[in-house]
Order: sequence, then structure tokens, then C-alpha cells
Amino acid sequence: MERSLQFRIVILLLCISESLQENKFREFKSCLLERGIEPGRIVERSDSNEYIALNFHWQLKRPDIFPLAYVITKDEDSVATSVACGTEHKVRVVPRSGGHSFEKYSFGDNSSVVLDLGNMNSIDLDKSASVAAIGPGALV
Repeated sequence: MERSLQFRIVILLLCISESLQENKFREFKSCLLERGIEPGRIVERSDSNEYIALNFHWQLKRPDIFPLAYVITKDEDSVATSVACGTEHKVRVVPRSGGHSFEKYSFGDNSSVVLDLGNMNSIDLDKSASVAAIGPGALV
């Protein structure tokens, strides 16, 4: 097979893959909205200041990753809803708690949706029982 034909086939397959990924994400987003996730809590990949801030990469050893979107969670229900919609629509959902990830695992990949758990940052102490309950977004 000549190289130009091989190149065209690869480009065609990449376009088909991108289209399927976009369809899965649209269905995933519709699922989130139908189940009560507020539109403002879904930040899609773009050049918006909000997306850029959420996607800040301080570690420059590995290439930058641009997830499909961030879902800014507020409670356990929004996490459960996001995971359920991801499972139903075959969209990879990756949690990010404290906002750090030296190896960038909390960014997933360019086909992932990141659950930002930063708002779930409560720290509750029960001194009488010597128990602390720390939310996944708490920075300690």
C-alpha cells in the first residue's frame, strides 16, 4: 500500500474516533444534566479562563493533558451521578482531590472527564471519639 493511502486511512480513522468520542461525551453531558448536575459545574475543554485554571499543569516533565471536561463536584451525590453517567456512556471519569498529581494521573487523558473534588473540603473533628472525617478535597 502506498504511503499516501496509508496516511489517508490513518487520518480517516482518527476523524471517526474523534467523532465517536464527541458523541459519547454529548450523551454523558446530557446524562449529567438530566440527573441534576448544574450546567455551571461542567467545564468543557476550551480556552476559557475557568478551564485553563482547572487544567493548570505545574509539573512540566510530562506533556500537557487536556481532558474533555471537568465536573466540579459538590457532594457525594454529584460524584455518584458523574461516575454512573460515565459508566453508562463509556466515558472515563478520573477523580482529582487535592489538585495535585506529580505524575499527572489525576488529569486522566484527552478522552477523560476529571471530577474536581476540591469543594468537598470539610474537616470535622470529634475529639471525644478521637475521630476526624476529612473530605477528599481538603488540603492538609
